[in-house]
Amino acid sequence: MIWTYQPYKNPIAKRFWILVGLGFLLIGNGLAFYRLMDDPSRLAFSSGTFSLAVLFFMLLMLRKPRYYYIEDDTIYSMSKRVEFSEIDSFWVDRDNLLIKLKIKDPSFYKLSKLYFDKLEDLKKVEEKLKKGVG
Repeated sequence: MIWTYQPYKNPIAKRFWILVGLGFLLIGNGLAFYRLMDDPSRLAFSSGTFSLAVLFFMLLMLRKPRYYYIEDDTIYSMSKRVEFSEIDSFWVDRDNLLIKLKIKDPSFYKLSKLYFDKLEDLKKVEEKLKKGVG
């Protein structure tokens, strides 16, 4: 089974990428202000170009489609994956179109959250998880 989502359509993913972008804006513009407060023209130029680059990054990350697929009792997404045997339990949040996985041995390289655009995809994956995890 294959499904996709775009972060701007999922409330949790949208909030994450907006907070990441705002964090970059605050840190970068704060450093620019600290280092260039004596030269207002350089401050305005560097702050403006940095802000535009971060906004472009944020829009790009919000619109980029992410792909998930399930094959042979394993869920894959980009470089991350998790096998059904590694999942202790899972929690379904239909309001936010999210499935949180509780993994036996958590790692950065294992999926812990599954995001969705459509409720139909969420229900299909929930059924597969119920069959595979138990």
